[in-house]
Order: sequence, then C-alpha cells, then structure tokens
Amino acid sequence: MEIVLNDFSFSLFGWQFFVLFSLIIAIWAAVLLAKDQKEPLSTKILVFVSFFIIPLLSSVFYIMHYYSKRKNIHVAK
Repeated sequence: MEIVLNDFSFSLFGWQFFVLFSLIIAIWAAVLLAKDQKEPLSTKILVFVSFFIIPLLSSVFYIMHYYSKRKNIHVAK
C-alpha cells in the first residue's frame, strides 16, 4: 500500500476513474442490448468492443507507459 501512496498520480487516478465510469456505462448498455432482441449481433459486438475492450486495453497501455516512465526517472537519479 505504501508503494501506491508514494507513487500516486492525479492523471492516473483520473484515467482509472474514467475507465471505471465507462465500464459502468458499458454494463448498462450491455443489459439494455441483451433485453432488446431486435438488434443484430454485429451491433452488440461493436458495443462490447467499444465499451469493454478499448477502455481496458488503453488502461493497461497507460499504466505500462506510466510505470516505464517512472522507472526511467529512478534510473536517471
């Protein structure tokens, strides 16, 4: 826990909050699409990819970039 507190970043916190908010919206959209039988499968897959996969992958890439940048700062000291 100490590592997390010492390495706190407002931009990382904001990005994770955005991802959490988009996942909540994605779950809501998935429930609405699951109830609606008229929508084709391609629309449901598009919603799944845009709301679930893209935020999760972008979050992972952001964290990887953030910590690689932090690692380079510690090496440079």
